[in-house]
Amino acid sequence: PDPLSINSTTGVWEGVYTQNGEFINFTMRVEAKRKRLSARVDIPQLKVKNISHKAKICRGQELHVENTSIDSSIEFIARPKENGTMSGRVIFRQNGGGITEEVFTAKRTALVASK
Repeated sequence: PDPLSINSTTGVWEGVYTQNGEFINFTMRVEAKRKRLSARVDIPQLKVKNISHKAKICRGQELHVENTSIDSSIEFIARPKENGTMSGRVIFRQNGGGITEEVFTAKRTALVASK
């Protein structure tokens, strides 16, 4: 695939993912500082606000946004498109080894300046 630029990943992304048959709204803010990506995610339905996530572009040219806690993790994986949308998968991992994969879609609603 063509290289994925940092600028194509940064911004405020409003989206929805599925989990156990429900639609869950989220907001993801992806920023670049000195060419390093970071992200913050809000999931109002789960009372999650401004949680810091690791963000990177992998060798497969996809954006990975991940947060790991003591007993679980959540990871969004997608390739943003030039039209300001992305769709991909969200992976939930439990410490006991359980893995659930769901899908998400998001639209960039605001740009964020790189620093």
